Amino acid sequence: MRYYWIKEDKNYTPAPQIKNWFRAFDIRKLKPGYYKEIPKRMLFYIEGNPNTIFTDIIVSPFFLVSEKIKDCLQLFEPNLEFKEFILLDRNNRKAQEYFLPQLSEQNCLTKNSEFNLDHSKLNYIELNPEEIKEKAIFTLAEVKSRYVIARLDVIESILRRNAKGLCIEEVHIKNVIGGTKNGRRK
Repeated sequence: MRYYWIKEDKNYTPAPQIKNWFRAFDIRKLKPGYYKEIPKRMLFYIEGNPNTIFTDIIVSPFFLVSEKIKDCLQLFEPNLEFKEFILLDRNNRKAQEYFLPQLSEQNCLTKNSEFNLDHSKLNYIELNPEEIKEKAIFTLAEVKSRYVIARLDVIESILRRNAKGLCIEEVHIKNVIGGTKNGRRK
């Protein structure tokens, strides 16, 4: 199976920029066991801009998806829970509904994966398919930053829905007999 790292497409500008989110939202609650502490619905203000493009996927400061992407993800992960986030541009009287999925964290990086010095970013991603446990979409547990990874069939389904703001990068998969698919060998 092939997997992809979901990133934001920087060509969609200006994308929503959430203001002062750190005052209202503790990002540590995105970890397993804390998700239930996040309110069912939250309101966030965004930077005022009449040209804001409300993309279907927002990666930073936390992973948010539009309703059509939420519906798509539920096809592959029917038990996935979501919290509702409203993004509001008061100056331009624009608002958009997004959803925060409760993604599982997987310890599936191989020893060939390369981190920066403080383990906040990955320079090279290699996944062990035996550790993924048939998850369609998940985050990587071993890195400080959030890396959202999805299976090929999920990505294809999202792309068929003409999602705006999605950029993907294929990640390397450890071959069961010791090699690496789609990439370099160590």
